[in-house]
Amino acid sequence: MKKIIFIMTLAVILAACDPGYTEDVVIRNASSHYVTIIPLHPENDASTATIGDGTYTLAPNEEVVIEQLGGIGSASFEEGVNYFKTFYGDSVKFGFGGFAEEILVREKTYYAWETTGISPYNFQSLNYTYEEKRNTGRVFHDLPYYGKLTFTITNEHYEEAIVR
Repeated sequence: MKKIIFIMTLAVILAACDPGYTEDVVIRNASSHYVTIIPLHPENDASTATIGDGTYTLAPNEEVVIEQLGGIGSASFEEGVNYFKTFYGDSVKFGFGGFAEEILVREKTYYAWETTGISPYNFQSLNYTYEEKRNTGRVFHDLPYYGKLTFTITNEHYEEAIVR
């Protein structure tokens, strides 16, 4: 009986120390223009705007958390990238509204196979930053418990967009 109590106590102690994590996936608008981010899922063609989940309009210097992940384990850049790929699928459109969000003056659709330059599917570009906070405890020392993957839209995206 003492062994069972010992084992159950040990299990409770270990469970209380689980290496849980939280990770934010963020899009930040560092351009001088309003931008509307529209996911285009495989069932739509590139000219069809998917309105609903995943569509955001950001003012200049505004950011949005598109997802907050969490669970048991540790935060990682790869986890944020996997979520971005799942959420935005094979393409995403950026519509730029000049200095007012109602009038789109330029737009650009990026596709998953465009993995160079400033494409949001180029996860090695300088448009991505990753921050993390790490545990300092004895059991899960140095495991990231918080991560933040940020994709930054810049004036370069605006310049690359096509005038309508």
